[in-house]
Amino acid sequence: MRYDVHLGPVESAILFGAPVDSDAITRSMEKAPLLVEYEPSARDFIIRDRANGQNIIPEKGANGDFRDVYGLVTVMNTRESDRGPLGMIIFSGITSAGTQGAAEFFASSGSLKHLWEAFAREGIHDFRRAYQVVVRCTFSNSLLLSYEYHSHRILKD
Repeated sequence: MRYDVHLGPVESAILFGAPVDSDAITRSMEKAPLLVEYEPSARDFIIRDRANGQNIIPEKGANGDFRDVYGLVTVMNTRESDRGPLGMIIFSGITSAGTQGAAEFFASSGSLKHLWEAFAREGIHDFRRAYQVVVRCTFSNSLLLSYEYHSHRILKD
């Protein structure tokens, strides 16, 4: 079985970065529940769940270097046009390894199969037009070593 994600017609956009780096991403993610942002109490970037107030915080080793960070994939239907829905994918992350891990996760048929199975456990049997996926990323010396599904959130269209 193939796990293709359909974003609609050619009028789809792909953005890379976090709201702190891009006004376009900031505006696009105004209503998204999950967001990469700086948390002063952690003195680091985190993935904040604005719906329930929980935070996903990167893990550091004994020497204070990151061990695991997180990536965020946001798929959304931005608006309707006379030719159909206009879609957008935003890849964000804690460090560039998190963003890379999010993009590689979304490009992997094995990862999309895992996401499909996670959706199915919730009674969802298709790829929704709007959702977010948190990806746990392990890296060393700024190089991505691995990535894996962490969690997801279905968004309203």
